[in-house]
Amino acid sequence: MGDITSVDMHAADAATKKLADDTAELSRAIGDVHQELEERSGCWGDDETGEKFEGQYMKPYKELMASLHELKDQLTLNASDIRKVPGEFAAQDEENAAGF
Repeated sequence: MGDITSVDMHAADAATKKLADDTAELSRAIGDVHQELEERSGCWGDDETGEKFEGQYMKPYKELMASLHELKDQLTLNASDIRKVPGEFAAQDEENAAGF
């Protein structure tokens, strides 16, 4: 006989909810960082030194924000997909049981 696989549906649902909640918290933190940096944007001045700093700062800043948004989007997608797994597992179990 094969191995028995089981899923604690309540634990799986709780873990999925935690991932969704943590992703929402990450999204808020990204927004806070973006807002704080936007409020300080340009504080280095319009002189040659300020322009040099801006030139070195803006590209990494934009890359960082893009990466953070990609991370948030992927975690949101994963949380959504994972939320479906326990129900799909139960449906497969029901289908298999009906075949006996």
